[in-house]
Amino acid sequence: MGSSLKNLNVAWEHEDDNVSGLFTLPSSYCASRQLDFYFGDLACVRVPYCDTDSICGETSKQAKPSPDYPCYDENRPASDVWVAHCIIKKVAHMKEIRKVEVSMELHQTSSNIPEGLTNWNSHGCTVELIHRTLPQRPNVCGTMQ
Repeated sequence: MGSSLKNLNVAWEHEDDNVSGLFTLPSSYCASRQLDFYFGDLACVRVPYCDTDSICGETSKQAKPSPDYPCYDENRPASDVWVAHCIIKKVAHMKEIRKVEVSMELHQTSSNIPEGLTNWNSHGCTVELIHRTLPQRPNVCGTMQ
């Protein structure tokens, strides 16, 4: 069983040959929806973007950001979607501030990473969490059980 999280803000970074994403959710949100994140689980991430110079903000066509679309032009909403398949690499339960922080690493992508995505700014995404069965999950040492 998995979950879909829409309009989730994910911060992306491209360092060396690795692309990673990070998001944080309130612990109460996760508990009320029975959301659990486990090391080794999979995530299908969809990021809408404009086919212009950047993901958000001012573009070559002076698009205006919107909550519904990272790039929004009154005449043409975001028309492209970058799809990334990721693996959950770290789950931190920060009890002091009542948040869950999830780090994931890009495993496979449908196309080139859109320019401006990996600048550690948050971008609205749809994240579909896909739980692996226990035998399929890597253990803490990184080997299969």
